[in-house]
Order: sequence, then structure tokens, then C-alpha cells
Amino acid sequence: MRHIKLLTMAIALIATVGVADAAIVTADQDAFIFGSSPSENFGDTTLLLGKAPVPGSTYSRKAYIQFDTSQLVIPNDEYALIFNVVDSGTGVTEGDTEYNFSVWGLNHSLNADGWSESGITWNNAPENDTTSSNGFLSGATSLGTFDITGKGDGQVIVFSSSAMDLFMDNIGDGSDDYVTFMIARNTLADSENTYVHGFASTNHSTLEGPQLSSLSNTKLGQVPEPASLVVWSLLAGLALAVGWRRRR
Repeated sequence: MRHIKLLTMAIALIATVGVADAAIVTADQDAFIFGSSPSENFGDTTLLLGKAPVPGSTYSRKAYIQFDTSQLVIPNDEYALIFNVVDSGTGVTEGDTEYNFSVWGLNHSLNADGWSESGITWNNAPENDTTSSNGFLSGATSLGTFDITGKGDGQVIVFSSSAMDLFMDNIGDGSDDYVTFMIARNTLADSENTYVHGFASTNHSTLEGPQLSSLSNTKLGQVPEPASLVVWSLLAGLALAVGWRRRR
């Protein structure tokens, strides 16, 4: 499943802060993997799940997301991943508990983007550290972290970092235009917080699945930090609007 959306609304508004050429793509395929069912595939589910269980448990869940970047201009100035957070209905959490998540990229030089949504499992997922609830092997690059408070239901996560910008600019190191990101929760569960976090997948019926956006900053060669924040906030709003239109 792939949609290309040229963000004309964004470009019109962003022109006031000197930003142009914003584009966004929806994931080609995505799936979560489950440590307790290491040979089972979960590529047909509507949610991507994430959990770091209590130590010694096998109930870890990590998400794999792949994009076709052929419609994006690369290299570019800035990139962002966009996720819709959805209540998974699994487990409990205190409303003010902070959960930290890490974002990883599958190194382009591995040419390991041939995994399939219908075939990926805990045991065969590329660069998955099967002994860790949130870790990956040396062929994965750490791109940064983000936080969710409580369940985060209805929240739109817009993740960007300098490490991600560098990772995306080097996509030419691989043999194709595909790029894979991995999401893992770092915060461990405990007896009072057993919750499993959910993000809308490409199979979700009313919300957009994971999205990847690129921006080109063209005015004066560099856009101030606040302008970038405006851009990503607008992208999050448009992602919500897409989901609202699909629900009508």
C-alpha cells in the first residue's frame, strides 16, 4: 500500500518561513514481531505493537516499517516519521507514566530490505537481537528516541533527528530505493504498568499508517529551528486530517 501526497497546503503556509518541496509517502509494508511467538507472522494486523516486558519475560514486541523512497528527493534537508498512536486495548497503565521509544534504521549497505510483511517473524527479522526486548544488531543504526505519556491514544508522533537526516541522505549506499525503520519501546513494564502500545498500521481501516516526509529548506540556505517545528506540526495536522476524511 503506497500513497504519495504532495502537501500543497503545507507548501503554501511554509512559504512564509522559507520552506518548500514537502512530500510524504505512506509505508509500503509494516508488521510487528513478537518474542513470545518467535515463528509467527503478524503482518495482517491493524496495529503495530510495542512493549518491553518485565525482565525475564518473552512478551517483547517491536515494529518494522518499510518505505519506497523513489518519490522523495534525496538527499534533502530534513526528514520525519509520522505515526498515529492507537489504544491497543491490551494491558493497563497509569495515565502519567512516561514511556520512551527508540527509532532505528536498517543500514542500507546490508541490502536487507527484502523482508516481507507476510513473512517477517521474531526469528527472521533483519538485524533483530532476539535476546533483547528493545535491541538490534550492528547492522542497525540508532536514530533517536521519542516519548509517550500513558496510552497516548489519538496522539500523532512526528519524529525527526539529525541522525535520521544523515541516515536518509546516505540511502544511495544500498542497491534500491527502499528503507526500513524499526521501533522498540525502551521503558520496561512492571506490575502496575503492563500496557502494550499501539500504532496504526497500513492495514488500519480509518487511520493512516506510518508515513515518511521530506522537506527542502530553500530560503537563505537555512531555516531557523522554530520554522522546522511549524512544518512538522503542520504535517501532523495533515496526517490527522487524512484520517478524519477516511473515517467520514
